[in-house]
Amino acid sequence: MAPTRSAWRGSAALLAIAALVPALAATGVDESQHGLGRRAGLGARRSLLAAKEEDKCYVDDLLDMCLLNPNFVTSLPTPETDTAKLIAYMDAVKYHCSSLGSSRRECEKDGRCTYGSFECTANNVLDPRWLVNVRFCPGSLAEKAYQCQANLDAASCAGGGCTWKTANEYLDIQDTMYLQYDGKNAVEVVTNNVINALLDGNGPGVSIDRNAGICEPDWMWDGTAETVAEEWLKTTPEDELEGLSYFEIQQMLAGPLLYGNCEAAAARLELSTLCSDAFDRQDCAPLADKGCYWSGDDLDGFCDAPPELQDPTDSYYKSYNAASDLCMAQSMDGCMRAGGKVTVDTSKFAALLTDLPSYATEGTTPSPMESPSPEETPSPEETPSPEETPSPEETPSPEETPSPEETPSPEETPSPEETPSPEEIPSPEESVPSPAPKPKPTSGPSKKRTAAPPPRRRSHSYPPFRRVPGSSLIYYVQYAAPPKMRKQE
Repeated sequence: MAPTRSAWRGSAALLAIAALVPALAATGVDESQHGLGRRAGLGARRSLLAAKEEDKCYVDDLLDMCLLNPNFVTSLPTPETDTAKLIAYMDAVKYHCSSLGSSRRECEKDGRCTYGSFECTANNVLDPRWLVNVRFCPGSLAEKAYQCQANLDAASCAGGGCTWKTANEYLDIQDTMYLQYDGKNAVEVVTNNVINALLDGNGPGVSIDRNAGICEPDWMWDGTAETVAEEWLKTTPEDELEGLSYFEIQQMLAGPLLYGNCEAAAARLELSTLCSDAFDRQDCAPLADKGCYWSGDDLDGFCDAPPELQDPTDSYYKSYNAASDLCMAQSMDGCMRAGGKVTVDTSKFAALLTDLPSYATEGTTPSPMESPSPEETPSPEETPSPEETPSPEETPSPEETPSPEETPSPEETPSPEETPSPEEIPSPEESVPSPAPKPKPTSGPSKKRTAAPPPRRRSHSYPPFRRVPGSSLIYYVQYAAPPKMRKQE
């Protein structure tokens, strides 16, 4: 039988490798470094191609700061602890979203990503339900709010103590927090802020823009919020509300009132208060053994608590933060040179994306619309042409055949029904649908005002960007766009 074209091609490749291995050995490069003398699967070949040297630090032109390379996490050992897995997962999601490019349709299939300015970035990565027994207690108002808000449409929201609110209804409720204290309306002011403190949902896929509404807990409408407000005012003088903004009032309400009364939540609140009470770097430094750290410069910085769900004594946490702090300490001119080089391997992100911490028992599927990432889909270059299709004699042995675990399951393949039609694709203006407003609930928050509220704003379901990148791993990685690397000059 005459050799096929693919057989000749394979023989030529083997001869080339056979000639290359002695040449590398002659220059002092052994097999453990080049790996050409070993048979490797597709994953190993991808890793070989993906591994490369990059600057540890880079200049972020938007923030005008020297920051840690977003691929740095792939240079660290495989994460084993929950803290390590969370750090790696956050960076993996950021890489995954950025890899979806400028396709709005592909970007919005994954609830952990958001589309804007013609690019896809990570947003709402953490599922707040992971924070039970960390930030809030089982059975608290916060837990019920986060459980309801995880329902991304009216059908899944129905029942279970939850109510679907359209985008317009949500904005009407949000306006009530601007009600100011006038000496007579303390119950109304506090009730409105109890509701608004937990009204903005966050988590994968939670967005009034994306879903044209949000699922909220019934306790906001059934009189529970008002009862809670009355109980709180029994121990808090009304005149303390005088002149306070809604943000300051909601800060006062934070704690057992919203998050419940359990040891874990109390300890977290105590730690946050301890750190924030240190008003300068000198006062913050002695609290380092508690996990407190100084963020920012001497004049405008603040003493902050370690990110939730992360152990500051974890070796992975320390390595990541040490590298981040090194970069942030550099000037713009010496940024990339000072950090040196690291070997990164972006092919590792696919595994890091699925290696979740042990407590992530809820929310492991970020969105009903989630689709396989590009890293899991073979590129056209990896798909053999008809000429390269092996003949029966060239069919790999059972040992070379991928195991069932490596073969995508039917669930991982998007069905035709999951592909949005042109009519379902949002317009570039990203406008929010304007459904006809439903009758307002009679027991809802009061909208009576003594001062005109600020103009309505579009809610994007995430808290204000307050922290700088680096040590504040959760908040920056969750919301920041993957940076564009500046070349070394």
